[in-house]
Amino acid sequence: MQFKKIYIPVDALARHEDFECWYEDRDLFCTAKSLNKEKPWSDEHDQIAIISRHNAEMARIKPDYKSLTYELRVERWNYTLHTYIIYSHYFVEGMMWQINKSPIDAPFTFYNEGYDKKDVRLRIVNFADKGTCYEVAVKDVSKLRVAAVSVIAILIKEEYKGLSEGEPDVKQKWYHKLKNFVSDKGYSFNDLAATGLIPEETLAKLDY
Repeated sequence: MQFKKIYIPVDALARHEDFECWYEDRDLFCTAKSLNKEKPWSDEHDQIAIISRHNAEMARIKPDYKSLTYELRVERWNYTLHTYIIYSHYFVEGMMWQINKSPIDAPFTFYNEGYDKKDVRLRIVNFADKGTCYEVAVKDVSKLRVAAVSVIAILIKEEYKGLSEGEPDVKQKWYHKLKNFVSDKGYSFNDLAATGLIPEETLAKLDY
């Protein structure tokens, strides 16, 4: 049987400890483990290993040196999570996924801008005996692992209210983009909230 849904506890990141995700039959899908041995889950910059139910590393989330973008290594493939505006706009480079909401504002879909279709659906559900979870559902089972790792990475970014890149300038030349990335320190959550770039209904859920 090919499972096309996995479940992530809504409070997984808030606990700041390793956590499990499950298939729809409640069998283990993966365990997310911090590689910071001294103070696990204490910092956004921690690398996170995604361990399969067979106890092998199937993915890793690796923030860059500024924790601005995250490298998502899934099996032998590499993707990049771009946080343009935290809680509002993300992009998964390598999958061409535009994500225009935060998981706390689910339900919504990941839009594939390359093929003009919806690849992933995210909902908040009560799942079996596991409590309230994010349900990550895909049409193509080959995209399930990337989708799950992408959601976990977004949850990490939001838990630590990390930096955002700002909306991209699609007309900008590649060398200008590189120069700006090297020099730019990113935009803080407080700066973005103050300018109104994060939706008010989202901020209300955060008690901001």
